[in-house]
Amino acid sequence: MSTPTALLEVKGLSKSYLEAGQRRPILRQVDLQIQPGEFVALLGSSGSGKSTFLNLISGIDLADEGEIWLQGQNLVAMNEAERTLFRRNHIGFVFQFFNLLPTLTVLENVTLPAELRGTPLKQAQQRAGELLAQVGLAGSPAASSSASPSPAPSRTTRCWCWPTSPLATWTKTPARRSWPYWRH
Repeated sequence: MSTPTALLEVKGLSKSYLEAGQRRPILRQVDLQIQPGEFVALLGSSGSGKSTFLNLISGIDLADEGEIWLQGQNLVAMNEAERTLFRRNHIGFVFQFFNLLPTLTVLENVTLPAELRGTPLKQAQQRAGELLAQVGLAGSPAASSSASPSPAPSRTTRCWCWPTSPLATWTKTPARRSWPYWRH
């Protein structure tokens, strides 16, 4: 693949897992390009490879073969430490079980990743407040209390995004509608 211009470019991506002593293919020769500003929904039945694909293009898991370019960076050529740093600085996740820290408020949970990247506290809190406003949680009791987790992640099966780009990928909520959970 020559110099990629796409925000995300995947070519020939394949992944299989060992199951009962045999290889079970999950993804076979997937090709995909997503341009800056494009919104893409990743939908499919249970077991179709959605989570595997997200784990591969974020560098959490390694492909059996293929190329993955994120924002012009060759993810496949990075070692584990480099992928971890890239993920920390460029990719955000809301997991199916949303992994909120129960001792923190929702605002503090949203602020924490930016603080860990070294963003000044006031700036991190301001941005977290903006993000909570985008999903309708600004000023809500959930945003200021750790007594109950945020309703937004519990309604979302899985969401993946780049916090520094306009790209967001999302899945359906139980209400059968798609929505970008985290968008700049």
